[in-house]
Amino acid sequence: MLIDFNCPKCGGSIYENHGLQSRSFWVRLGYWHYIINPGLAFNELVLGQRLPSTMCVCKACELPLHHRAFVPCPGCGALHGLEIQKKFFAFGNYFGLFCPLCQKEIPSLSNFTSSLIKLVTRPLYMIPAKPLKRLWLERRRKLAEAEGIKLLAMNSAEKEQGRFAYLKMGVLWGAIMFFVFWIPLLMGFFAGNLDISFFIMVSMMNLVLWMAGGLAFGGSMMFFLERRGNKELHLDMKELTARMNQDDERDGDIKELP
Repeated sequence: MLIDFNCPKCGGSIYENHGLQSRSFWVRLGYWHYIINPGLAFNELVLGQRLPSTMCVCKACELPLHHRAFVPCPGCGALHGLEIQKKFFAFGNYFGLFCPLCQKEIPSLSNFTSSLIKLVTRPLYMIPAKPLKRLWLERRRKLAEAEGIKLLAMNSAEKEQGRFAYLKMGVLWGAIMFFVFWIPLLMGFFAGNLDISFFIMVSMMNLVLWMAGGLAFGGSMMFFLERRGNKELHLDMKELTARMNQDDERDGDIKELP
C-alpha cells in the first residue's frame, strides 16, 4: 500500500497496517486473540503490557518483522521502533501507552477479561487513579528527557536478535508454565494426597512437556518475527513522486494520440 510514509530504518514509503482492520487474516486473528484470551488479563493488569491498536510495518526493510514494525503517535506523528517500544511500551503501562516525545496517549487495545475486572473494581481505584496517573506520566516524561536526543537515534538502530535469544525465550516460557502447573501438584504432595512415585513421575512428564512446548514457542516466534521485507518494494518519497510523474506523462502521451 502506497502512502505518505517514511521508514526510519530504510527511508521506504510502502507499509502495511497491522490492527483489527488489517487485510491479513492472521494479523487480525492475533489481535482478536489478545482481546478474548482471558489468560492475557494477567499481562495487562499485573505486568502492565498493552497492545497498540495499530502498527505500521515497513514492506521494504530487509530486517526482521519486529525491527520494521513501528507504533505511530497520533499527536506528533512520530514512528516508534523496537528500541523505544522495549524501553517505554514493554512493561508498566497501567494507564495506557503514551508517546515519550509529546506525552500524547497512543490508542491501545484492552483485554476483555481485564476490562471486566476493572469495571467491577472501579469503585476501589477510581479516586487514587488520577493522582497516580499524573505521577506516572511525570516519571515517564523525566525518563524521556533523560534520554534526550537518543530517542531519535533509537529508531534507526539495526541490532538484530540472535537465534539464542529465541531459544532463551522459549525455555523461559516453558519454565514459567511448568511452575504454574507444578505448584498445585506440590501442594497436593505436601498435603499427603499424592504418592511420592506418582508425584515424581507427573513432575517429570510436566517438565518434558513444557520444555518441548517452550522450544516450539520459541521456534514459532523466530519464524514469525524473523520474516523480512522485500527490498524490491523500496521506494522513498522522491522515487515515488518521480514514478508518479512518469505515469502522468505516459497517460498524457496516450491521450494525445489520434
